[in-house]
Amino acid sequence: PIWQVAPYSSDPIRLWNLMDFSLQAEALRRMQELGAGVLSDMELSEKSQPQVFYFFPIFQDFQQITVVSTLSMILDWKMLLEQAIPFQLNLSNQNEEELSFFSILLESCSGKIESFGIAGRNVTYTGPLPEIPEELQETGIPMTLPGAYHYGDFQNPVTSEDVCNYTVWLVPTDAVDEALSLEALTTEEEDFNKHVIYTALVATLFGVLLATFLAYDWLVEKRQSIVVNIATKSSAIVENLFPAQVRDRMLQNMQNKKHQDPNAEDYADAMNGDDAGGISKNALPGGAGGGAAGPVSVKQFLSNDDGNQNNLSSPPIADLFPNTTVLFADIAGFTAWSSQREPPQVFTLLETLYRSFDVIAKKLKVFKVTHVSICLSMFGGDGELIRELEAMLGPGTSDLALRVGLHSGPVTAGVLRGEKSRFQLFGDTVNTASRMESTGIRGKIQVSQETADLLMAAGKSHWLRPREEAVVAKGKGELKTYWLDPTKKKHKGGRRSTDKDIRVAPEITLNGQVSEKPLGPGEVPFDDKYARLIDWNVDVLLHHLARVISNRSRTPSRGSLVNHSSEVALLPAAINDVAEVVALPPFDADASKFRRARPDVSMLQQTREDLHEYVKRIAVMYHDVPFHNFEHASHVTLCANKLLNRLINSDEYETEEDLHNATFGISSDPLTHFAIVFGALIHDVDHTGLPNAQLVKDGHPLAAKFKNRSVAEQNSVHLGWEMLMDKRFERLRKCIYQTNIERKRFRQLVINGVLATDIADREINQERQKKWERAFANPTVKISEQSSLQLQEDMNRKATAVIEHIIQVSDVAHTMQHWHIYRRWNERLFHEMHNAFSSGKVSVDPSTNWYIGELG
Repeated sequence: PIWQVAPYSSDPIRLWNLMDFSLQAEALRRMQELGAGVLSDMELSEKSQPQVFYFFPIFQDFQQITVVSTLSMILDWKMLLEQAIPFQLNLSNQNEEELSFFSILLESCSGKIESFGIAGRNVTYTGPLPEIPEELQETGIPMTLPGAYHYGDFQNPVTSEDVCNYTVWLVPTDAVDEALSLEALTTEEEDFNKHVIYTALVATLFGVLLATFLAYDWLVEKRQSIVVNIATKSSAIVENLFPAQVRDRMLQNMQNKKHQDPNAEDYADAMNGDDAGGISKNALPGGAGGGAAGPVSVKQFLSNDDGNQNNLSSPPIADLFPNTTVLFADIAGFTAWSSQREPPQVFTLLETLYRSFDVIAKKLKVFKVTHVSICLSMFGGDGELIRELEAMLGPGTSDLALRVGLHSGPVTAGVLRGEKSRFQLFGDTVNTASRMESTGIRGKIQVSQETADLLMAAGKSHWLRPREEAVVAKGKGELKTYWLDPTKKKHKGGRRSTDKDIRVAPEITLNGQVSEKPLGPGEVPFDDKYARLIDWNVDVLLHHLARVISNRSRTPSRGSLVNHSSEVALLPAAINDVAEVVALPPFDADASKFRRARPDVSMLQQTREDLHEYVKRIAVMYHDVPFHNFEHASHVTLCANKLLNRLINSDEYETEEDLHNATFGISSDPLTHFAIVFGALIHDVDHTGLPNAQLVKDGHPLAAKFKNRSVAEQNSVHLGWEMLMDKRFERLRKCIYQTNIERKRFRQLVINGVLATDIADREINQERQKKWERAFANPTVKISEQSSLQLQEDMNRKATAVIEHIIQVSDVAHTMQHWHIYRRWNERLFHEMHNAFSSGKVSVDPSTNWYIGELG
């Protein structure tokens, strides 16, 4: 295409067919026959300048047998000659621009002769000649320029009568003789022979042409490498889509089609041009190999044989496999889990799990057919893996488990042709295997009687345990099934393990040591699951804290510095510090350029350790109650972080300033982001499982301390802040805030956010609703009439209301998420309240009116 020609042409966009031009078509024919780079015959360009086409073959592989593509280049003789002049003669009393030093004649294989004049560094095309004059043949210096070279061999040109060789004549003029006379030369130039000049010029011309060939040689080698890489990737794609024997048959059918239909080869070539790479039997792992089968593009391979979906003239590829075991696996709880995550987190889990299945499939030499939603079907779970991911993907990840089912029997398998060909399995065996999975139990492998019989015959009876109850499968009735445990060893005496055996994870104490003895009164143990939740919370907090540190380095500090060594831990009641408006920083254009840059946390190892110690101590301060525990706090942190990321990473606005204004300044302040997730983490610290109303009714000391207002929430703020003020975390506080303005904003944000989670206090809720109305009600003064200070005040008021609602919504997010998430947390809340009733701490039985409360 014209738009791929260099240098750029202003011609209307159109397509060239070089076979429509006789000179180019002849050169292309010679290139294909010789398998070498060739020059075409000479012709005049649209600008009436002599030019020649150079074609170089692209081979299917390094055997250099089959030409699959062509690199072409237009060589302008005038330009080449200008680049070939290596020097300028120092002439006295001569106008160098007007003086003609040399004449160069180019004679092509067809007898065409074009002449050029050289003056200094300038080359001028002087027109064609009918023949080389005899006097010029006597004084000129001829040189043969071969018209063809093989790839990588420029020392030995192709000697064929069919090659268009050129003869280059270098002819001196009278001015040259005069310019090179002894009288015109300086003392240093007396021994300089004019014949050496001619030879040097001819050699330079040859060197320029040789350099052109070498450049093309490098381009061809690079192109070949790209083609091979694409072919390798294409082969890998097809290898994953079809079993080896099916791939071979599909390729063979396509090759037979090409031999039967002359147009099929043109179609295959066109497809290869689209995909910039093909596959063949030799390229496919496990392929049949042999022969000189032409390349087949991935697009052609996956589509129907000849590109026509309605043409099914060739027989389908399908077989009966009498001895097959089909495995279905499903991630139990995935749909609910994914509803709480952002897309990158969902795909991190899936890619990790799929990669593990791929490794297992390759090791066991089975073929993985397809993924259906989140179900994996294998032709032919690792709980530990999921637990490791929890530290990266947050709370609830370790609750995921695989549910696996297997059945053995005959299947019909083959290639379904259409717009995209695909390998599929059909038959009762596939349906039964699906029933084995769907009627199974999370974390277990259920197999049918047929599969169990094969395992018993293989001496693996100790892997099997009959399922006590019969399985009722749709369309199958009652089935006898077994639980499969491939890790089970043969029994050699001693007590057998039973389903009642429970593995208890080691408990971790406050100092991070494994506890081998029961903890004393008041000590709250947490197992490895809590340890993973601690790691995840640390990663979330560190991500936002790294942005705080990075942003501070780009913006000037305002206000006096905090003396961190003398900070006071005990402060007035948190409810007295609830701010009507929290002042956020104005927009900073310079800092906004780096806002979306991913922070480098590798340099914050010491900060990570401090954060880890702080979060670990906060986790220990959570009570072991069903609902208001550290896992709930981690779930709220997860939801707050997700809402926050949705807010600050929006792509709906053209500029960072537009996003800043749309989010009322929240998107531009990393300290606000950190304060939100920090408040979510500590919002239920030391929660006893009793509501505020009951604490007030019982006259609990905390109720008296906090004047009967938001008792649990104020207590959480005080404990979280008091822990942060510990001397152990002085370095951490320096990372969070450095000036008194930053410290005040951080504390106000944490207090406002945590106290916003008290949704049971009617008075506080009414005041919060009024605050929202004051922020978002129609202003009495037009925006155009407001001063910059009034606009900033209005924006801060709205930001404060939004921040409070982010944490409040996150605290009750389970009521708006997937049904399974809602049931799990709602059930825990019920048990917490019922435990309080059963122990006599609460007088009302929640079961009597629970459903009424859920209906609202």
